[in-house]
Amino acid sequence: MNNRKLTGGALTRRNALTVALAVGLGFTGVAFGQATTGTIFGTAPSAAGQTVQVTGSGVSRKVTVGQNGRYTVSNLPVGTYTVTLSNNGEVVSTHNNVSIAVGSGTEVDFNTAANAQELSQVQVRANALPSIDVTSVNSSTVITASDLEKLPVGRSAESIALLSPGTVQGSGYFGNAVSFGGSSVAENAYYVNGYNTGEPYRNIGGFQLPYGSIAQQETLTGGFSAKYGRSDGGVISQVGKRGTNEWHFGGQIAWTPRFLRASPKSEYMPTQSLPAGFTHQAGYAPGQLNRYRAHDKGWQTVYSAYVGGPLIKDKLFIFLAAEQTKNKYTSTSSRSLSQVSYYTTHRNKFYGKVDWNIDDNNVLEGTFLQSDYNGSDGTFGTGIGATYNYDYNTLKSGTFNSVNTQSADNAKIMIAHYTSYITDNATLSVLYGKGDFQNPAYWGSNVDPNIGIINNQNRATSYADDASSRTKGLRVD
Repeated sequence: MNNRKLTGGALTRRNALTVALAVGLGFTGVAFGQATTGTIFGTAPSAAGQTVQVTGSGVSRKVTVGQNGRYTVSNLPVGTYTVTLSNNGEVVSTHNNVSIAVGSGTEVDFNTAANAQELSQVQVRANALPSIDVTSVNSSTVITASDLEKLPVGRSAESIALLSPGTVQGSGYFGNAVSFGGSSVAENAYYVNGYNTGEPYRNIGGFQLPYGSIAQQETLTGGFSAKYGRSDGGVISQVGKRGTNEWHFGGQIAWTPRFLRASPKSEYMPTQSLPAGFTHQAGYAPGQLNRYRAHDKGWQTVYSAYVGGPLIKDKLFIFLAAEQTKNKYTSTSSRSLSQVSYYTTHRNKFYGKVDWNIDDNNVLEGTFLQSDYNGSDGTFGTGIGATYNYDYNTLKSGTFNSVNTQSADNAKIMIAHYTSYITDNATLSVLYGKGDFQNPAYWGSNVDPNIGIINNQNRATSYADDASSRTKGLRVD
């Protein structure tokens, strides 16, 4: 047991304010900032009066076809759109259900439809390979909400990231953290709706959206620019869902029962003969049961719900999502300690997003994120619950030993994003965010919250129940 005592006063750890200011104009085919949007581009007849209009996801944008017969509509929220070609206000051709991926472009051409004519022979050729996106140099994998409905993956950003080439699971000591191309698990960056949500205290992991509110997740493994700060490894960037002109709501309960889990293998002392001059430790014998693990398993229940729609049609939209994950486990120690610990963990997440289309050329977005955790820090004897003495002769728990050490942390993040479409080829984007992270605090049998921080000057240990880290960020493109 690692019971820690509150011995110091309030201790606040503030991260240095990092302001990334990159001022520029949005030119054709370029993705800006930490990618939360996509682009639709293509070719169309270059006659006078030709325009292309993109509508969908609560957005409507119209651009003029250039003299070279090309057009680009950039900084579009991820989603599905209708793309229409018009000549002096009269519809010439329409493409429906055009989807765009975060940080990339989708090509929609109209020249074929405009130049169609009666032919005596038609030859059809097909290519099973997806078209190459020439608008981006990133090595990335984008998984959409529709993909997540079909793929058997875990309900975490790291599980989704493992679908990307070169990504492997990190050491179990760091939880679900992943490694990109052999880098450290502490060299990754996490983004939600364009803001760095990485946990600044240890830089391992970061805020993740409730699973049902993920619109798209982009995992970058190489080739990405310096705009993704603090990321020598890889980048996990999530874009949350947003409200549309139709109300949608739903919920889900995912239950993983204990009796369907396989039992871990118990551990036994070696049976081979010892070298001359060596003997077994007193109380141990070759082949003796050292750690009984048949009951070391548990259950998990995940509750989730969401609702989204228009507060004012075509103008103001809202999307809300919440998720709670409960785990309950049993952990039996080795014979030398002879204890069994029963513990429970809780993780609550909330995601809220408001989109305001001020007019056709100005959009304001607000995002609120919150995560609360109470339970285990991943070591034996921690988590809500208690530890009992264990009798290895009867393989049953005995008398009460102690209250488990508990850990808790929480995060609150607010993000504001303003986008102004100045001209067809120039866009202004301003993103500001701030986050408050409570560093892991521990409760022992004395029920005093505390957190250990090593002081490099006197090597002493200080404790505080309100230790926290704060981040702020501003980006202008």
